[in-house]
This record gives sequence, structure tokens and C-alpha cells, in this order.
Amino acid sequence: LEADYHQAVKEFSVLEDELLKLTDRLQEEEGTLQNVATQLQSLEELRKETEKLLQKEAELKTNIANSEDRCTRLVNEIRRKSSTLNELDQRIESFEAQQESQRKQLEMINLSPNASIEELNSQLSSFDEQITSIKAEQETARKETKTSKQRVSKLQKENKCPLCLQPLPEDYKTHMLKHIEDENAEREERFLELNRSIQELEKLRSIVNKAVLDFKAYLPRIMDTKTRLNEEKEYKEKLEIEFEEQQLRKKILQDDLSRISMEISKFDLSELETARKLHDATTNRVFTVKTKLRLSESHKKDVIQKIEDLKERLERIQQKATRVDRIGKLLEIIDSIRNAYRGIQPKLRTEFVKILKKIVQQTMDNLIGEEDYGLNVHIDETYTPYIRSQEGYEREAQHLSGGERTLLAFAYRFALGQLIMQARRGHGLQMLLLDEPTESLGREDRSVDRLAEAIARMKAIEQIIAVTHNEAFADKAEHVIRLTKEVNVSAVAAEIS
Repeated sequence: LEADYHQAVKEFSVLEDELLKLTDRLQEEEGTLQNVATQLQSLEELRKETEKLLQKEAELKTNIANSEDRCTRLVNEIRRKSSTLNELDQRIESFEAQQESQRKQLEMINLSPNASIEELNSQLSSFDEQITSIKAEQETARKETKTSKQRVSKLQKENKCPLCLQPLPEDYKTHMLKHIEDENAEREERFLELNRSIQELEKLRSIVNKAVLDFKAYLPRIMDTKTRLNEEKEYKEKLEIEFEEQQLRKKILQDDLSRISMEISKFDLSELETARKLHDATTNRVFTVKTKLRLSESHKKDVIQKIEDLKERLERIQQKATRVDRIGKLLEIIDSIRNAYRGIQPKLRTEFVKILKKIVQQTMDNLIGEEDYGLNVHIDETYTPYIRSQEGYEREAQHLSGGERTLLAFAYRFALGQLIMQARRGHGLQMLLLDEPTESLGREDRSVDRLAEAIARMKAIEQIIAVTHNEAFADKAEHVIRLTKEVNVSAVAAEIS
């Protein structure tokens, strides 16, 4: 063991030197790792900034594409609006041309070409009045012509005046017929002239009425078209302004894209990869050194533990040698004590049996009572109890009645327990547990009552617990806990007597 101890100490010294070297190397590698990590962190931050720039570059490209798309849509929309404006202008020109045609028609019939609709309506009313008047005159002429023709017919049939009914001479009749026919011819000519006037007025009225209808139809359409034309012009102007803004925004975005692309091109990814590889290699070296250092420290602990174990074993061997000497001396003392004890052992047993017999006898007397016959208890050197009657007959326990045997067993165990507790603890029993103590005892000889009363008088025992099925015995207890079972369910109930 001493050789192993010295070898372990030597190994410990070698490990100490190795640990110092590994510690120095670890400090050097960790310093290198810190520098590499700082450089890598800077490059990683630069990479993150570059990634942000790349993301911003993608956003700018997307915004530029959106702006170009918006410009294209604006151009198409502006073109559509221009086409719509041309169509609206042409529509207005068409409406105005039709109005101008109607105004020329009015001018051709000697009416003002710039007359309003109210004036034209007034002119229509005038035409209607003239036509109505001429038609009335024409109707009068027609009636007069009809009356005149009736007179001529009557005059030709009769030579009487159609008015006074007097006979007429032939020459006067001829003259009257000629005069009437001349009047009829004048009326016919007037009727034709009136008819021509009506036709002329109706023609003029038709021209004016058509102009009024066209003006009423075209004016709202022209106003609506001009309103829409103005709205379309305003919307087109907004589109043109938005187009210019989009063009300006596109130029700004393209300038930003050029600047960001230039900044992105400054980042060298290969430098970052080189720094990462260097960091990984340095980390691996640090891990290797730490592993070796940890293994060496673990080995050092094992060696220290081995040294401690060897040292402890050496000390135990030394202690055992010292203890062997002491044990030898103690054995000599024990032999002398044993020899002395063997000399007094019979007397001690005799005294112990006397005390046991006394306690058993006192307990039996308390259980049986003074008025009943006495049972003298005797105990031999083998601690076997038996009963001696007043007549001097001795009976062993197996020859006693069930009640006597139960009382003797209780008294014997109680006395033996008291002696053992007194010998080991210096005091008597503090708790007594009894399981069916009334077994084989009957109520006719009051043995159950005496047992309960005797137990109750044991004031030196702090607590006595008995398990029994005997109601008479339970009635003597201060506290009763009943345990019953109904339908496979146990129930506990506490009672106070």
C-alpha cells in the first residue's frame, strides 16, 4: 500500500504539470477565439445590414415595378380619356351642327336664328292662331259658296228672287245669275288662296316646331355632354398629375436602388465564410483543450481520491492494529467479569424469580378477589409458573381451567413486562395493549368484572387499550370505540361511558 501511495503521489505531480500547460494553452486559444469572434461578429453585423439592404433592394425593385405598372396603366387610362374627350367633342359638335342647321332653317323663313325656345313657342302660337283664323274664314267662304250655289240652283228652277220671292224678269235673272256666279268664282279663288296660306303657315309651323323639338332634345344632351366633358378633363388632368408624380417617384426609387446596389456590392461573402471557418477551427481547438483539461482534472480527482483512499486505508490499518491491542485488553477484562457474573448468576435469577412471583401473585389476587378461593402462584428456576392450592396440590398451566389459565397468562405477562421495562428503561409499563383479554372468562363468577376492575386500578400505566367482543368488559372502559360492518362497509363510532 505504501508503494501504491508513493506511485499515486508521483502521478499527481505529473498531472499538475500537465494541467498547468493545458491551462496556459487554453488561455491562449480563448484569446485567439475572442479576437476571431469579434471579427466574425463585425462581419455578421455587416451581413445583417447587407441582408436588410437586400430586402430593401427587393422592396425597391417591387416598388419600381409597381410604379412602372401604374405608369403604364395611367398612360392607357389617359389615352382612353383622350379618346373619350374626342368622342365627347365630336358629339357636341354634332349636336351644335344640328342646332345650326335648324337655325339656318329659321333664318330662311325670316325668323331670328338666335331666337329662344320661348320665342319660338310664341311664334308657334301665332302660327296656330293664324291657321285657326284662316280656317274659320275658309269655312265661312265654304258656307257662303254653298248657300250661293243653292240660290243659283233655286233661281234656275224658279223665276223668283231667292230673297224676296218676287218674280224676276229674264234679263234681271240672267244678270243676277252671272253676278252670283262671279261671286262664287271669287269665293273659290279666295278659298284656294286661303288654303295656300294655311299650307304655307303649316309648313312654317312644322319648321319652327321641329326646331323647338330639336332644341329641347339637344340642349340637355349638350349640357350633359359638356358637364361630362369637364369631368373627364378634370379626371384626365388628375391622371396626368399622378403620372408625373409616378415618374418622379420612379426616378427617386431608381436612384435609391442604384445607391443600395452599390453598397451591397461592397460586402464580400467569401471574407465572412473565411472568418466562420477560422472561428469553427478555433472553437474546435478550444473544445479539444477544454476536453483534455476536463479529463486531466477528472483524472486528477481520481488520483486525489486514490491517494485519499490509500491514506485512509493506511490509517484504518493503523487504527485496526491499535484496536486489536485494545480489544485484547478488553477481552481479558470481560473474561474476568464473566467469571465473576457466573458466581452470582444463580442468586440474581433467584431474586428475579421472587420479584416476578410477587408481582404475578399480586396481580392474580387483584383479578380473583379476596372473597374467592386463593390461588398461590409459584415459579421455578426455568420461569415456568404453576398453581399450588390451599391443600398443597400443585397444578401446571395446562391442567388449569380456561378462565384460570387466562388470568394466569395475563398476570404473568404483565409482571414480566413490568420487570423487563424496569430493567431496560428504569420505569414500568406506560402503555398496555390487550387483545381479547376476556377469552375463556364467564360472567357467572364475576371474573370479567374483576379483570376490568383490576385493569382500571392500574394507575401507573398511562394508557390501556383493549380489543374485545365482551359488552360487560366494554362497559367498564372510560372511552369506547365501536367498529361495525353493514353491507360490506365498516363504520366507526366513539362513545364515552
